[in-house]
Parts: sequence; structure tokens; C-alpha cells
Amino acid sequence: MFNKKKNGNQTKQPSKLINEIKKEYSSDNEVKSDSEKKFYRIMTFVMLFVTIAFIIGTIVSMGISSANKKAAAKRLASYKPEESIPNVSVEVVATARYFETLHMNASIKSPLGSVSIVSPVNGKVLSSSVKLGDKVKTGDILGYVDASDIGMNYEKAPVYAKATGTVTAINAYPGSPVSAQTSLYVIVPDSDFLLSASISEKNLGALKIGDIGYFTTTANPEIRFKAKLRYIAPLVDKTTRTAELEFDVIRDANFDKLRQGMLVSLDVETGIENDVITVPNNAIKEYLNDQTVFVVGSDNIAHRTVVTLGRNNGERTIVASGLSVGDKVVTAGSVRDAQKVNIL
Repeated sequence: MFNKKKNGNQTKQPSKLINEIKKEYSSDNEVKSDSEKKFYRIMTFVMLFVTIAFIIGTIVSMGISSANKKAAAKRLASYKPEESIPNVSVEVVATARYFETLHMNASIKSPLGSVSIVSPVNGKVLSSSVKLGDKVKTGDILGYVDASDIGMNYEKAPVYAKATGTVTAINAYPGSPVSAQTSLYVIVPDSDFLLSASISEKNLGALKIGDIGYFTTTANPEIRFKAKLRYIAPLVDKTTRTAELEFDVIRDANFDKLRQGMLVSLDVETGIENDVITVPNNAIKEYLNDQTVFVVGSDNIAHRTVVTLGRNNGERTIVASGLSVGDKVVTAGSVRDAQKVNIL
């Protein structure tokens, strides 16, 4: 079927040719397969490396994030905001005089009252030598009355002061007719003043003779005068349920500013105790049913201190126990136990 070539060369058989082609193709494929395998191996290694690196990075990132969160939580748990140091006022504890106060209204009066000076004779007023407010002494001539107009030749009759004090009324006008015993002048004698007051029945038990009071007048509210209780009425008025009181006004440099009839505001000291420890009422705080105060130590740390209290006069309270002389008690400012403070 196949012929041999000329020139001594025979034509290759088809089977042999096919085998050669297959061999050549197979060799090319083997080369290509090895190259591809190598490429795939490299790519697989790269992908594996990238995957492992990504996983490791993710784990490390998660660990760092977790560590940061834990550190942040720890910092937050241990964080204490910087606290400002409060300013406080303090009072150094010392023993002092304690008293309570009864308030009442009173009026000033003279124990001698007033003295009326009358005409010595019938006639008419010849002259007057004083004016309202003048100070006179017993025996001073205040004026003269002429009795000659009644048909008799009398000497002019002098009108004498019968008390030492202040002229508070004058009815002697020159030329005016007068009769014997007509009041020509009124003199308020210079004397110690009294305070007249009354007190309700319920407060009587707080008073005793000798109690001291202080009073002011409307005319001079900045001046404080002193008085001493001298009398307590033995009876209580059935209608008002009050008892009458009298106080001696104690003379001082301002005594001449007082006038009979003035209304005054009087405070009487009662329930006096000496050498006791007291604190202002606003220093006392209630804590867990205990009465407490804050005491500032030498390190400027305030400590809550339980105290036992006594009587209270509305402004200060007696401290029976819990404080010592020299303690510094907080009287103003907001403070907590064991807190550092700044003393104003």
C-alpha cells in the first residue's frame, strides 16, 4: 500500500510516525505539567503563607485589642477623678458662758414719778425763768407770781423748784391769772429709772430675782442698755395670765439718752451655765440617728465625730461629751468624713 521512496530512502510507516508524534507531544506535556505543578506549588505556598499570616495577624490583633480593653477597664476601675478641696470655716472649741433668752417689751418709768409745782398765792404770773427741757435743782426759782392786783400790796411771790430734775411742762405765762394750787410747772426728778414689763405665766419658772437683761430703744437701737430684775409680782392676772416685773436700769455713759415713758425691747438671760462647751447649731449634723460634728485635725482632714448634746438656746447647743477644748469644729462648708479641707 505504501511505496518506498526513491534514492534509497524508504517512506516512514504511519504507526511509527504517530508514535513519534505522541512521544514528542508527551514530552512537551510533561515539561508543561512540571512547570505548572511548580507554579501551583508556589502559589499554594504563597496562599498558605498569606492565610497563615492573616490568621496570625487576626489573632494578634484580637489579643492586642483584648489586652487594650483589659488595660482600659483596669485604668477605668482604678481612675479617681481629681477632687477639689472644699473651703470650710471652723470654730476652735473653748469653754464659755451659756444662757437662754426671754424676750419681752417694757417701758421706762421713774420710781419718783413727776413733781407738780403750784402757785404759792392767788394773782397773776409776773415772769417765768425756765423753758421746757431745762435742768433745775431743788430750791431754784422758776418764776414769780404778783398778788397785788387783788387789792393788797404784796411782794412778788417766787415759785421754787421742789425737786432736782427736768422741766417737762410749763403753765406759767406772764400776765395770766392763777390761783393758789394751780400747777405752774412739772418736773421729772433725776433718779434711777425702772423698766416695767410683764411675762406670761408659762415662762415665770425661768426667772429669778437678779437675772440680767439687755434692752434697746427705738431712738438709739444701736446702744444696748443693761437692767437687773428686782421684782416679780406674786399674783398672775386672771385675764391676761401674765405677771408684772420690774427691773433696775443700770447707769452707764449713755444713761442720759433714756427718757421716762420710752418703750424698749428687752431680752433677759436665763438658765445660765458657766464654763461649758457649746457649738453653733448649724455645726450639728444627724448621721445614722447620731448627732455629729466634723472635727478638723492637724492634717486638715475632717472627721465625723459623734457628740452628746445638752440644752439649746436657738443659736448654740451645749456639748456634754465628744469634744475637747482646742478641737476645730466645722461651722460652714460642705464636707464628707475623712475629706481634706481648706480652712478659711
